[in-house]
Amino acid sequence: MHVQNLKSKMKINLHATVVPFLVMVDPDQCLNTADFKYSSVDDYTYYVIGGSHSVEAQWQLVKEYPLTPFFKS
Repeated sequence: MHVQNLKSKMKINLHATVVPFLVMVDPDQCLNTADFKYSSVDDYTYYVIGGSHSVEAQWQLVKEYPLTPFFKS
């Protein structure tokens, strides 16, 4: 049901798309934001902690409206 609600909102407001994934850096590698180093961004291990419903909703919209390029972003 949550995916259907997101799809409805995305169809009404094309700018309602949210960040696809919310991730967390492995706390053994970076305990807090002060320790985060952009130079090491490719070396960290990330855990996805949210966003899969938004991705699924957007993917369904791409399949339903293949000629609408906005949903492919």
